[in-house]
Amino acid sequence: DYTKKRKLINKIKYTDSCLKIASEYFNNFSICKNENDLSDEELYLALDEKMDIDSYIDYCAAMIYMDDYDWLAHNGYSWKTTTISAQPYNDGKWRWLVYDTGECEREYDRDTFAEGLNYSFLEDPITQVLMKNEEFRKKFVITFMDLANTTFKTKNVHKVMDEILLTYSQAIESQGIRWGEDW
Repeated sequence: DYTKKRKLINKIKYTDSCLKIASEYFNNFSICKNENDLSDEELYLALDEKMDIDSYIDYCAAMIYMDDYDWLAHNGYSWKTTTISAQPYNDGKWRWLVYDTGECEREYDRDTFAEGLNYSFLEDPITQVLMKNEEFRKKFVITFMDLANTTFKTKNVHKVMDEILLTYSQAIESQGIRWGEDW
């Protein structure tokens, strides 16, 4: 049942409290205080044991692409399993999930790279420390470009958007009636 399965996952809202993440998420691996220099490969690998760095990169790339400019500061979530097993994703590492993307709908013509990165991504303490690691920077750029050339290609995005619109058009219309055009 759902309640039992829910207890198998820890989920925490990623807000402005990076120190909370450092202490609760990573067992006092204080990356947010810059006490650990992640340009040191050994420390980077130690962090990789606590968080799924690929998940973080995928999450950041998706949020940058969508230009949901309040994502890390207000609307990010992390999760990990409470038990470790051979099942995929049951390794006890923290991963990120998309939550509340409403802000990306408001300024659809804004240039994320010119204006949007400073609000969340570049000011995020975890990102700042990870960017000190050359392997992370390379992995981030390669992953972002791979996604830009595949998943985020216009024809692929339009296909997914059309499927979502077909599935949820009635609910979207009902929400507009309930909350008004501006919402």
